[in-house]
Amino acid sequence: MASNNQTSQKLKLSYFDLAGRAEPIRIALTSTGVSFEEVRYSFAEWPAVKPTTPMGQLPILEVGSTPIVQAQPILQYVGKLAKIYPTDDALAALQIDEMQWIVDDITNKYFGFQFESEEKKAELGKTFGEETVPAWFAKVEKLLASRGQTDYAVGSSLTTADLAIWNTHKILTGRDMPAKERDEQVAKEFKKYPTLVKIEQNVANHKMVKDYYATVSQIALTGAGNSKAKRRRPRVCCCFGPRMPEVKIQQNVANHKMVKDYYAPVSQTALTYKLSYFDLAGRAEPIRIALTGAGVSFEEVRYSFAEWPAVKPTTPYGQLPIFEVGGTPIVQAQPILKYAGTLAKIYPTDDSLSALQVDEMQWIADDIINKYFGFQFEPEEKKAELGKTFVEETVPAWFAKVENLLASRGQTDYAVGSSLSTADLAIWNAHKILTGRDMPAKERDEQVAEEFKKYPTLVKIEQNVANHEMVKAYYTAKAS
Repeated sequence: MASNNQTSQKLKLSYFDLAGRAEPIRIALTSTGVSFEEVRYSFAEWPAVKPTTPMGQLPILEVGSTPIVQAQPILQYVGKLAKIYPTDDALAALQIDEMQWIVDDITNKYFGFQFESEEKKAELGKTFGEETVPAWFAKVEKLLASRGQTDYAVGSSLTTADLAIWNTHKILTGRDMPAKERDEQVAKEFKKYPTLVKIEQNVANHKMVKDYYATVSQIALTGAGNSKAKRRRPRVCCCFGPRMPEVKIQQNVANHKMVKDYYAPVSQTALTYKLSYFDLAGRAEPIRIALTGAGVSFEEVRYSFAEWPAVKPTTPYGQLPIFEVGGTPIVQAQPILKYAGTLAKIYPTDDSLSALQVDEMQWIADDIINKYFGFQFEPEEKKAELGKTFVEETVPAWFAKVENLLASRGQTDYAVGSSLSTADLAIWNAHKILTGRDMPAKERDEQVAEEFKKYPTLVKIEQNVANHEMVKAYYTAKAS
């Protein structure tokens, strides 16, 4: 069995000197009692630091010598350490993953206009406050209500999904980048959604959160007058966390074959599955491959674009794919792929660091796919303009950063480890999408395909996925 020792390696968290995307990570890490170093950069320092980072972004969590660059996978990893992310309930984990992905979507939209010119920022911020935020609150409230959730996002106790929702509320109401009128408008709108309000209150009043802020206040008092120390202070082991022998015993029990075999029939194989998507490959193709490779029976529904306007209002979140697990609909592609990968045994459930790297890579792949689909439905003139920038600037930069990240970890054949994982399927599918499999544009597709050839690790991963028995078997069955 692969190692699942989560706490023996040195941890270092780097972010800006504000709460931002890192605050839930800090809260969860502090609660564990695990010692971790923290580095906080000012905005003035960032331009010089940015080129030295793996993907040109923060936060970064270094686990030993391995840097991880996506906030939500990092939160899931530290959530396992803090016992607020389930390791023995695949459906609960799927719902938490989904909610963190949903939360990240609105956070990305918020930060997307923060660094525009003042005039454009005001214009985009007005639309965001008046249209985007109310629609998002309503959809999330509806989704939670459909599952009977009233106090927490998943289950009956605090999880990383709740921390993510709480932190998003703080971000949207101006904790980090205040804009008085818009912040007040969003805060007033938020009060209309009782489940979201209750979650926010429960997180704010949770012992984990209150203990964290008590600790931060104490550090601020003792470090007063030394701005550099406050920004780059090492975080020491906190007295209220669990002792390490207890953590190790809990990990060993949770990962014992007897325990995992007991939970597997309950959480995975005894359920019915239904996958709904458009009648094309798109975001759903890796999910189809993994489910077919797992040998599980699943119903599939494919909608034409003509059918979609009538179907959309009937869906939980107004988007596809939707994956129903025993009647519970899940609405985010990458968490669904992770769950399907667990069934197909191509997602590492017994190695937390590998799982963290797989999650990170799926998030990275999703980021470029979102940018691609972001201009596909614009008017032709604007689509051509945005598509040109995407191909000439965005795609080469993304290829180069991912190639460098993989190279820094010594990966040559697969994204993580030495065999196929959902990370490889995500990269392979991103390549297929970017080169026009679903929405062809000949000149742009050829340009992307030619650029892709410059990156040997990405090329090798694409080839290994295409030639993998699971993928070949899927397309053979599909053709018959």
